[in-house]
Amino acid sequence: MRSVRGILKVIETWVAAPQTYFRINAWNKTFGREACTTPENLRVLLAPDFTAMAPDVLALTLVHESAHAAKGQSVIDRAARESPSFKVMLGALRLTNAYHYEAAARAYALFVRSHETARTLINQVELSKQLKDMMGNPEGISAAVGIASSPDPLAVLIQEAAQTALHARIQTEDMLMFLVNKARHNLSPGDDWRFCEPMLRAPHSRGSLVQPRDMDDADLFFRETGRLHQGLQHLSNGGLVTKAAGAPSISITDSHTVRYHVTVTDSDLATKVGAQPDLAARLRGLILKKALEKEHVTLVTFERLLGMWKMYLLARSQLGGYAVE
Repeated sequence: MRSVRGILKVIETWVAAPQTYFRINAWNKTFGREACTTPENLRVLLAPDFTAMAPDVLALTLVHESAHAAKGQSVIDRAARESPSFKVMLGALRLTNAYHYEAAARAYALFVRSHETARTLINQVELSKQLKDMMGNPEGISAAVGIASSPDPLAVLIQEAAQTALHARIQTEDMLMFLVNKARHNLSPGDDWRFCEPMLRAPHSRGSLVQPRDMDDADLFFRETGRLHQGLQHLSNGGLVTKAAGAPSISITDSHTVRYHVTVTDSDLATKVGAQPDLAARLRGLILKKALEKEHVTLVTFERLLGMWKMYLLARSQLGGYAVE
């Protein structure tokens, strides 16, 4: 409820003074966004064609953005509503996903608002079924409607790999805009070159200026990380496939399912992943590597993604596991 109250307060602030908080920004479309919000000042940047959006779509977009504005960096775009990861996400983690609030508002509009308008009773069994189909929410809905009490650890590995790609995309976007600003003013990034190096082909000295090739590299890296993140978001857990021998391995099918190839002795892989961090780290790495292979990227590599992920975790004093083979 505290999260919802914060969102309502932001929306009320926007409604009271839209001319203060809403701006048009042509960069949004370049980065594949309909809108972007700065939590520090609650300012919303909208794409130039936002007036062509259907009113209900625009309303859901603003609910999504209000979650970012209300909660700052603690609410990010973890998994889109259409992705398999969305439905298996842990309940506590959902509250840090802006798409959760957007989907909840959409569910209200589809299943509840008409009953409130007509003052008719809501069939709770039917509502639970519809919410299950739309939201998943393994922790937040009663098991009586057929949803497991905890997510599959093997599905969580896919979520975590997608999370790594998401943060690489966000960091790349920030770095690209940083380089654009430096190039416009003919300034050197100075010591901050080291934060941009993971997405550039060549290292730079402290006093180097931004060159056209740097912008080309950063733009390509941004587009490739975006494509990788989209691909990972749409992966689902295809379960175990038995093989004759060898350590657990994975494959990704053309239908976007991850299959875990194991021997009979590893048929309890889901349990082992939860108890063995090293095994989980290795499998996360394999998922990320296989996804990179399927996207046929040229500049993004596993090692570069890992470097960006370590920078992200270091900035937040968190630990994270990927095994490099």
